[in-house]
Amino acid sequence: GDIFKLDGFTSRSLFDHYINFTLFLNDEQNGDEILQHDSRLMEGVNTQYLHPYKLFGQRARFLAGANFHDNQINVGLSGAISRNPFELTTKANAHVSNGAGYVQQGIDFLNGRLHLDGGLRIDYFRFGLRDRVDPVLGGTQDSGKVQPKANLAYTPTHKVPLTLHFNYGRGIASQDARGVVQRPESPRVSTTDFYQTGASFNLNRFSLSSDLFLIDRSNEQVYIPDDGSYEFRGPSRAYGFEAK
Repeated sequence: GDIFKLDGFTSRSLFDHYINFTLFLNDEQNGDEILQHDSRLMEGVNTQYLHPYKLFGQRARFLAGANFHDNQINVGLSGAISRNPFELTTKANAHVSNGAGYVQQGIDFLNGRLHLDGGLRIDYFRFGLRDRVDPVLGGTQDSGKVQPKANLAYTPTHKVPLTLHFNYGRGIASQDARGVVQRPESPRVSTTDFYQTGASFNLNRFSLSSDLFLIDRSNEQVYIPDDGSYEFRGPSRAYGFEAK
């Protein structure tokens, strides 16, 4: 009953974004059109192992896996007239790699009426930057992060298809490579803590579910149009409810 999965991918993208804000109001000769260039090559490999078994006489499932993603990115910012670039403002080669490993354990109790899950994931990021306009701004930085998760599902009785849920998980987002290297004192990885509690009712073709959720982000990512980069600027919180 064990399952082993292995997959890999590679992708290539090319994107030129032309932006024209105020036409020729600020510069009567050249205008203020800009070209934002982004081309990247991405490769990755993912592996996962799933093992169903008995733990303390109860039905259980163990899950383990690892990922590696690599990104080579060429970014640039230029002034342009009628989509013809004429003045280079920013040009850089960024190299961002991410390696991760995770484990998760699930187990049933009370004849399947109570299900518990717990997991842990560790990520390591490496940010490299080669600035083609000002080489002094280049360099490398790294960062690591741990993300836990926990899930609980409880069905009071098998006679009524009602299940109560509680879920917690942490997700992460990495900073722009230029922001990490050029502002090493700033956060390199942001975290998002997600809490959810609710109930679901499933009866043949009819289902009803509702939940309350809370989302805490350590930092919001903000775009800086002056050089086309991003940075993290302060925490945020969102909360609400769903019913369907």
